[in-house]
Amino acid sequence: MRLRDAGRPLGAARDAKVLVVALDRAWRAGDGVASASVLKALRRGLVQHGKAVKRAVMLEPTGIALSREALRGAYRRVLDSSISKRGWSPLGKGLRRTYARGRRMYYRARSARRAQDLHEWRKRAKDLQQQLIVLKPLAPGPISKRASKAGNLAERLGDDHDLAVLRAQVLSRRGADFAPEQCAGVVVLIDRLRADLQSRALVLGARVYKEKPAEFAERFGKYWHAWRRMNKAKRTAGPAARRPRMRTF
Repeated sequence: MRLRDAGRPLGAARDAKVLVVALDRAWRAGDGVASASVLKALRRGLVQHGKAVKRAVMLEPTGIALSREALRGAYRRVLDSSISKRGWSPLGKGLRRTYARGRRMYYRARSARRAQDLHEWRKRAKDLQQQLIVLKPLAPGPISKRASKAGNLAERLGDDHDLAVLRAQVLSRRGADFAPEQCAGVVVLIDRLRADLQSRALVLGARVYKEKPAEFAERFGKYWHAWRRMNKAKRTAGPAARRPRMRTF
């Protein structure tokens, strides 16, 4: 949450940039569905808007300063944190909560495919990916695979969100900059791409969230305890036991 707050002042510049990227992706996949002249005009407008937003952000030092201070504060809190006394308990609860939220949003997004639900699901998938990356040393193989799937899921849902924002931009210019029929081709193209992204995200989501939250957290608890036993055994063995044996002839 605090890191998201740190990035919020820069969010407008990021959003302006990704809209151009989303339009370019749609253009490459267009296959003549939308008018090239409309796409070119739309891209020019998005690029000009992005430059204006970037200038405004750079000329407003307060937002950048707040982001910098929020990041420094988060870094200090990480350095001061300790889990040695409580062990797996706080980690397990946090992981289970993150997984349960994402699983809940998966079912909600699957039922209606509303843009706000898909966007919220994307954030929960990203949270899960980041937590799994931190926990990867417990069981590098299986955790890396699950983290990769969660990351791919978040990426697809992020692409869908960018296209949803682009769609709103196109509709906002209907009648003012473009004729309704010109906008219609772009909207059809965007909707087609979003439907494909959503379908692939739902297939991947079924794999990421296939376990119940309690089962998921219990499995990671086993990883944790096995990892602790292994490290304790290494410490107990001491440097002499870990020293390579000399070969005899």
